[in-house]
Amino acid sequence: MTETLTATPEHLSLKQPEIDSFSGYRIEPVIDGLVKSSKLQLSSCLDVGCGTRPMKSWFHKFSKASTPSYIGAETDAEILAHLAQQGVDAINPFTTKRDLSSDLVLAMEVIEHIKPADSASFFEFCAQNTKKVFALTTPNFEYWQNLKATGDTTGCRWVPDHFKDFRPNSNNSHHHKQEMTPELVLSYLSVAFPKPHWEYRVYRAWPWSIADLAQNKNWSLYFKVFGLAWRVSEEESIDREEKIIKDK
Repeated sequence: MTETLTATPEHLSLKQPEIDSFSGYRIEPVIDGLVKSSKLQLSSCLDVGCGTRPMKSWFHKFSKASTPSYIGAETDAEILAHLAQQGVDAINPFTTKRDLSSDLVLAMEVIEHIKPADSASFFEFCAQNTKKVFALTTPNFEYWQNLKATGDTTGCRWVPDHFKDFRPNSNNSHHHKQEMTPELVLSYLSVAFPKPHWEYRVYRAWPWSIADLAQNKNWSLYFKVFGLAWRVSEEESIDREEKIIKDK
């Protein structure tokens, strides 16, 4: 059992396991903890798949830059039009020729909408455009397989609301295509943001306690998975590379 974390800088120590737990339900405090502990300055943000709830307002308040830059990336023409009406600088990443590289790249509730076969290219796109920090959130499916409770969760009748959108063979961009778990997120991050040049961490987040009062059974479940990757300094990268060679 891993420690339940609050968002303070020391929780991003490299001594922490690569999969941990977080007691909150939003990823912003975790990003803030990373930025403070690493003394990072983030002046630009690319919000991939931002939908109709872009993170522009949060980033402008969060960034210490005098003129922070925010770009929302979307492929849905109606959503792009809606964002333009809101005054959001929004683009289609498949048609734009603009340089999208940013200090912070976000993918909030996006990866579950992408088919497994397309996931590698999605993470490659994110990695290519991340200068300093990448962050994602996604529903946690680890307690179910094929939409059925498994393992210690067997017998739990609670069904998360994202189940209704799980249609792996659908071509509708709003449907969920894969059952994300902490281990799967970690696997994707380790390939797209390889050590020693990057560090990454995955969190089980938004904890729930569910009780079957009739049968006196209790389950502790995490509704979300958070994933972060951040670029390490050149000096740290060299030290880690030397350690890897030495360990071999």
